[in-house]
Amino acid sequence: MIEVSSDIIDKIIKMVKSGGGEVFEQEGYINFFGVRNNVTNDTFNDTLYIYWKDSKDGNFKCVKTSGFTTKPGKKAVLNETGKVNSKGVAIVKEGWYKDVWHHGLHTGKYKALRQDYGVTQPITITRDRTQFGKKGNSYELRILSDTVETGIFYTNMHKSGSPQGNGVNGWSEGCQVFKKESEFNEMLSMANFATSKGQKKFSYFLTNKTA
Repeated sequence: MIEVSSDIIDKIIKMVKSGGGEVFEQEGYINFFGVRNNVTNDTFNDTLYIYWKDSKDGNFKCVKTSGFTTKPGKKAVLNETGKVNSKGVAIVKEGWYKDVWHHGLHTGKYKALRQDYGVTQPITITRDRTQFGKKGNSYELRILSDTVETGIFYTNMHKSGSPQGNGVNGWSEGCQVFKKESEFNEMLSMANFATSKGQKKFSYFLTNKTA
């Protein structure tokens, strides 16, 4: 992942606090800050920032992804697999979500950060099914729609599969997804260390404002 300058970190912290979020400063704890690009072109064009307070010098440090999506892929939007919720594909609504993930398996296959009933807190999503069944190369994802739900939808944080390519395709049906496995593994290593220091659950701030 890419190191981030201190002025960007200061901006992120101000945005989180002004948006009603919390900044965790305990030793080893990490914070997740997602920035959504409202251009919906089926690419990993969003950014995840991970920041933490360094116990050695007392300053915040931060890294960001080089490929990430907060939006479902084209296959999910069009429901080309036939497996998407009949009300439409999930799109995490921008905002602050405390304790929304913990360590678990994504689709029962590999370690990731996931939601679970009775363990993690709810998340809010919007749904839009206007593109279901549409054929052709063009599609439209309505990030804001009339259908809003809050609950446990297993909108996990995980990695894309192989081959990764440039398209989100079916790798996200509402989940927050890393394009590169190496960056995902780096995040998971940081989350494991945070848990060893006492952080059992992970929170998320999502915005469409540039950090």
